[in-house]
Amino acid sequence: MTGEEILDNPCTNGLLFDSSHDFTVDKKKINHDVTYTLKGDSKKNKCREEVNLLIPQKPCRYGDKKCSFNGVYLPPVSKSEFFALGNFYEAIDLTSKLLDVDLNNDMKAFDEATYEICSMSYSKLKDLNKANDAEIGKKRLAKLCIENVYIIRLWELYGFDSLKDVDAVEYVYGKKFGWILGYLINDIENSNHNLRL
Repeated sequence: MTGEEILDNPCTNGLLFDSSHDFTVDKKKINHDVTYTLKGDSKKNKCREEVNLLIPQKPCRYGDKKCSFNGVYLPPVSKSEFFALGNFYEAIDLTSKLLDVDLNNDMKAFDEATYEICSMSYSKLKDLNKANDAEIGKKRLAKLCIENVYIIRLWELYGFDSLKDVDAVEYVYGKKFGWILGYLINDIENSNHNLRL
């Protein structure tokens, strides 16, 4: 990645986090024109720990598993049918294509597939992407592990322990659906606006 790509990210350019957060890299030392090689580990459990720190489960005064985020009451989600749209759909779809398996409606299989992806090197992911004609772009492929772990965490916090009543879809009644807030966040992230959140 170039220094410019690193600094353009809202996590490092100050749009999401202010100076009260502890960063291990001094962003003043990152040169815009230099190319940096980022190295990481293929450790799904460590990735899950980090995501859980970002989105903790706070105590629920209504009882075990009766709250979603920040102790807010969550009605039961069972005995209903749901559509997984936007990134929820894409996580299942891209993972299915990459590993050449059907993961729709199967939380355990999706979790296991995520573990497999998070345990692979980037070279292995690129090879699989090519071998299975998944056609996942290099930036998306590089962050598929973290995106999947994030999606799994959201499902947990929304009270889903199964996907048997969830269909991952891109279209409903012939119309493409997405998540407008997610689109807005993505648009802000990819724009050059000096917007403070």
